[in-house]
Amino acid sequence: MSAPLLGLVLAVTMQTQPIEVNQPRLSTHILTNLAFASGDVLSTEYGLAHRPGREANPLLRNRGVRIGVNAGAAVGLAYLSHRLERDGHRGQARFVRWTFRGLKVGVVVFNVVQARRK
Repeated sequence: MSAPLLGLVLAVTMQTQPIEVNQPRLSTHILTNLAFASGDVLSTEYGLAHRPGREANPLLRNRGVRIGVNAGAAVGLAYLSHRLERDGHRGQARFVRWTFRGLKVGVVVFNVVQARRK
């Protein structure tokens, strides 16, 4: 086989493999968001245990509802950001992800500060 023909065969066989963009998997987004949401739930529980008071949001005063809402928001927003990125809206996907995570960090800091306040 001549060199140009061999090069053509190699080029054709190499191009049949789809080229994938380096994107995190949906499970990575879900696990990351669940980690941030669990920080919110744990800091809320810490605050309620160390300082007399109650949850400010009346819908989230029940522990089961609080856990369910945080888990649902984490999974739902991870799915939304994954779909946005898959459909070519990478900037919007990053905005959704980092806004959710940033808000959760803010909530954790707020809960811990409130719990330690005398």
